This record gives sequence, C-alpha cells and structure tokens, in this order.
Amino acid sequence: MLSKLISHDPAGFRWRGGEVNRIEGLSDAIFAFSITLLVVSLEVPRTFGDLKEMMSGFMAFALSFSLLMYIWYCHYIYFRRYGLQDPLTITLNATLLFLILFYIYPLKFLSNFLVATFVYHSWKVTTDTGEVIAMISPGESSDLMTIYSLGYIFVFIIFSLMQYRALRFSEKLELTEKEILITKAWLSSHLIMIGLGLVSVFFSFFLLQPAYAGLVYAGTGIFQMANGRYWGKRVSLVPPA
Repeated sequence: MLSKLISHDPAGFRWRGGEVNRIEGLSDAIFAFSITLLVVSLEVPRTFGDLKEMMSGFMAFALSFSLLMYIWYCHYIYFRRYGLQDPLTITLNATLLFLILFYIYPLKFLSNFLVATFVYHSWKVTTDTGEVIAMISPGESSDLMTIYSLGYIFVFIIFSLMQYRALRFSEKLELTEKEILITKAWLSSHLIMIGLGLVSVFFSFFLLQPAYAGLVYAGTGIFQMANGRYWGKRVSLVPPA
C-alpha cells in the first residue's frame, strides 16, 4: 500500500514506472538466482568444522553481494524513473541479465581470491578429493583481472546506453530540466565506471600488472563523489517548478 503512495525518489525524480512489469519481474528473478549462485553453500553444515569453513566465505560473499546489489539498485531506479518498455530497452535489459549470469562466477572467484590474499594470506584450496592446490598461478592473476574488468565494462556500457535512451525519450517522458540533469548525472556516473574498467584492463592485459589493475577500482569513491558534487550543484541551480 505504501509503495502506491510514493511516486518519486528522494532526488525528487517523478516515477513513470507504474506497477512492476514483466521486464522487472524477470529481472528480479535473474538477480535472485544470481544471489543463489553467490551463496557459499546450499547445504546445511553437518559439523562445526563445516560451519567454520562456510563462515570463512562470508567476506567474499559480502563483496560479491554488494556489487550485485549496486547493479540491482541502478536497474531498479532506472525502471521506476522511466518505465520504458520499447524493443531496444528490452534488448538492452536482456543483454544486461545475460552479462550478470555469465560473470557471476568470475565475480565470486575474484572475491574469494581477494579475501584469501589479504585476509588469510593463502592461495591454497582443498578439492573434494582432499588434494591441496593453488587457487591460481601468479601468471593467471592478470587474466582474472582482465576477465572481471571486461564484464564490469560491458555491464556499465549497457547502463549508459539505457540512460542515453531515456534522454532520447525526454520529451515523450516529459522530463523536467532537473530530471534531465539527474539523468545526465547517472549517465556520467556509469561512464566513470567504464573508464575505470578500461584503465584496469590496460594494467592487467597490456602491462601485466594485476595489483595495479585492482587498485584502480579504489578510485571509484573519489571520482563518484566529484561527479555527484558537480551535478548536484547544477541541479541545485534549477529553479523550483
């Protein structure tokens, strides 16, 4: 009942999306399935040792879950604000869902690798047969970061195209000046993500420096804060409707 009373988000952006449509329904199902794939184990631990082993994967799950939830939030805000259901938007959304499903395991593996490196200081894992092997060889780290960054880039390329699509429909959607600026701000935010991903690929694929490729993403907060301040000032200068 409450959701019917809320017709805009905290930014004052009027929602064009009505009831949850089939696009959002399918998308939420894919996101839910992706979260299931991230879960450390689908089985209830039978011993305390099993429980401790399962709990050791909590931090990696949290890292993967956080990024997936950010992607879901971008998706949620987009369809609430614009409610577009044209063929191109459906195609872009389907491509986004495909990418999420395809890259969920690289994301999970990278999270496990980072936790193993910085928390447990060990790359060793035990197979089902009891054999202890390395998670990854030193030469494969660059390939891992390249695979992850390419997925990261393509996800935010799709979001950028969707935001650009909304701008193309600004007249039909009757976007206000403030809403157009907010849309451009989100487009700029996604472009920043793409830029960071490209720099990461440069370090991992061309320079074979996976550590620097990972550190690139540490600048996300700084760049997004600067982006938010820039567009926030522009939005604040728009006179009230």
